[in-house]
Amino acid sequence: MSTLELTGSKRGALIVFEGCDRAGKSTQTEKLVKYLNEHGFTAVKGKFPARSIEPLGPIIDNYLKNEVELCDRAFHFLLSANLWEQESYLKNAILNGKTLVMDRYAYTGVAYLTAKGLDLNWCKSSYIGLPLPDIVFYMDVPLKETEKRDGFGSERLDQSEIQEKARSVYSSLKGPEWEILDGRQSIDELHEKIANMSLEVIQKCGVTPLQDLWKNS
Repeated sequence: MSTLELTGSKRGALIVFEGCDRAGKSTQTEKLVKYLNEHGFTAVKGKFPARSIEPLGPIIDNYLKNEVELCDRAFHFLLSANLWEQESYLKNAILNGKTLVMDRYAYTGVAYLTAKGLDLNWCKSSYIGLPLPDIVFYMDVPLKETEKRDGFGSERLDQSEIQEKARSVYSSLKGPEWEILDGRQSIDELHEKIANMSLEVIQKCGVTPLQDLWKNS
């Protein structure tokens, strides 16, 4: 099926934050969830990869922390499986009226593994059929800026060459649901823009079917 059946009541929205490391995604995810819950919506936070979800999450966490070694294809399949493990929860939450705010999504898996040398379309194929986000906020920050931020370089993929390549791949993944934000703006300025656009999306998507990601690609 190309769409998901609605339960008869308004569904929630799937809102995703994407971007390279240290771009401010986690901060804006937290602020948006708090804002929506304070303004009468039921919003929950999601994260990809979900490092605490067993059995795959801890393996992914260990790999990213340089504690175990994996070939790139094995890591790709671990990442995609980690997101598929969450699929039922994601769909059920959204179709039951909750707005899900994700700190990273399938685009991350594709961008970083393509940056490491795997084929773009091959990487995308593992995520086909997941829920299509209603809006993707892409936090655009030049590498020279993210390199200065606290924590950069602390994990396996926090390497300048990989980050620059991933940033280029993200450009090829952008769709009509993407909003490009200047991540160099202040936290509060960004939050105000994000909150306003999110309210519009929630109102519009409430009576429309949830679509499938990359179904026709």
